[in-house]
Order: sequence, then C-alpha cells, then structure tokens
Amino acid sequence: MSQFGTDPERLLAMPVRLFWSMAKAVDRIRAGEELALYDAFSIAQAEGEIRNEYREALRERLGTVTRREKPRSSSDDILAALVPLEG
Repeated sequence: MSQFGTDPERLLAMPVRLFWSMAKAVDRIRAGEELALYDAFSIAQAEGEIRNEYREALRERLGTVTRREKPRSSSDDILAALVPLEG
C-alpha cells in the first residue's frame, strides 16, 4: 500500500477506475526503475568509451539541480550602505 502514498481506508474509498489507473502508473514507474538498473548493470560490463557516454547521458538527464543567481547588490552598494547618513 505504501507505493500509492495513502492509507488503506482511502484506497478502499476511491473509485475503482482511479485505483487501477494508479496501479498502472506505479507499475510503469517500477518498470522504469528496473530498466534503469538493468542498463546500469549492462554498462558496468561494457568498454570504457561506452561507459563514459552513458555517464554523460545520465548527467544530462539530471539537468541543473541548483541555479546561481546574479548578486543583487554590488560591493559599492554595500559600502555605500555602511557610510553613516548625514543629517
């Protein structure tokens, strides 16, 4: 039941078609995970260049995890804020 992300009572209360569509989705996700493991084990036995290409393909699939934003203020702005106000 944990693969559905809900408790058994809620599963029993949901419409049958929704339950089976969720079950198929879970099965597709598991198949994808197993296929990825199969690929990884197959590549582990492959030659060096094929391994490197596969590794780079995986890195591309990961994409950019973090994004560095441009600083919101320059060092001149920070120093200007430290100068006491006249008045």
